[in-house]
Amino acid sequence: MEGKKDIQQYIESNFDVFGIPLTQFDDISDLNKIHNSLLKNKIKIPEISDTFNYKSLSKSYNSFSISFIASDSDPVILGFNQLFIVENNTKYPFLHAGAMIIDFEQPYRGYMLDWIKAITKYYSLTGYISIDFKIFSNNLEILDINPRLSGSYRLYTRKYKNLMFNHMKPSDPLNLKSNDYFSYIILYAKNDLVVDRGISSIEDVSDTPNIGQAIKKDMPIMTLNIRANNQHNLFKEIKRRIISAMKIIDCYNTQLDYEQY
Repeated sequence: MEGKKDIQQYIESNFDVFGIPLTQFDDISDLNKIHNSLLKNKIKIPEISDTFNYKSLSKSYNSFSISFIASDSDPVILGFNQLFIVENNTKYPFLHAGAMIIDFEQPYRGYMLDWIKAITKYYSLTGYISIDFKIFSNNLEILDINPRLSGSYRLYTRKYKNLMFNHMKPSDPLNLKSNDYFSYIILYAKNDLVVDRGISSIEDVSDTPNIGQAIKKDMPIMTLNIRANNQHNLFKEIKRRIISAMKIIDCYNTQLDYEQY
């Protein structure tokens, strides 16, 4: 749908669209179109190089995400998330491998919350939104604005009751159903494989393939759903679950070890 203005206009003219209007989506998600008044107080966007090299920008180290429900009033913060990528995949270095809810008690927290309020008001944002950012050279660099349901949405559907209702009616109060911390990890095939019955022993999974299904190298296999009562225990459980799954299926590891928990 991105960039397809004719289709966006048709949908908006003939259907009720919840969240950001489709015809505004491209402008809001394009970092180069962010108004200069929003880029202050340590909030930056990455510089663009004419000699691009994929190693010049990495979401892996010191990179985070914030998820919130935006409305005409102050946005409601759902939480901060740590983003993960696949480990040792040189062909697809930025494969999204999942996320976890974190505490994010850092000096930059206040700057980020203030900026969320500013951008919500400036663009009259509404509904579920997530923003990826990176701490670099004592600044918060905005990497990606997702004015739509994104991968982090699945974290918060387990933490809040009927989050889709809040996406459609942002002014209504959230209904918390769990104080736990949640994570999901997407496992990718390290080599071509055929799924066998051993996969049935992997606990609490979704997006599961069928027994006998062929999966090509670098393609997603399944998703691990993980929960714990605090951030530290969640990180330990993520490691345990990944190691356990790798003993059963031929999959990549997930890049976790650079984080200090």
